[in-house]
Amino acid sequence: MYRFITLLYFLFISAILHTANATDTSMPNNSIGLLYGEPTSNQNKTIYTYDIEYQNVFMRSDSKRFFLGAGATIGQISVDNERGERFSLYLTPGIKVGSFTFALIGGGVYLTKTVFGENELHTKDYGGHFQFKIGANAIFHATKHWTLGYQFEHMSNWNNYSHNPALNTHNIVVQYLF
Repeated sequence: MYRFITLLYFLFISAILHTANATDTSMPNNSIGLLYGEPTSNQNKTIYTYDIEYQNVFMRSDSKRFFLGAGATIGQISVDNERGERFSLYLTPGIKVGSFTFALIGGGVYLTKTVFGENELHTKDYGGHFQFKIGANAIFHATKHWTLGYQFEHMSNWNNYSHNPALNTHNIVVQYLF
């Protein structure tokens, strides 16, 4: 399933690059946002993610509906009473339909802490510091400058380490566009 989403992601980027021109200055190209995530399934530990996000749309199609952006996040992963920082860089192709934006996300994540609960019965081991993330979101544009939305995110190391537990999260997203 994730390989299929990754293939769609790259096909979507190719379509945008094929029809793109300079960005429209009448539409906000930058955003700063807050994300809060919880796992999509039961885990052996209580897990939450918190991120602050900056995103820049650097290319739009002639119709202004399709776009390609890049973003960065800095945040934390909280596992029971332990925390580790996480940093990510990603590309995000998307489409704007009326008051909604639908986008895909693909990039890399760096975790400062990879093993949680080492001295406990249940351990959460993400395998290593470097992870990949893919996802999709649906964002509602409440005003010209404020959005509220949902984002699904899959984080895993794609079997680059001995452990690959992956983390799928439901995220609430609030953004300010400028």
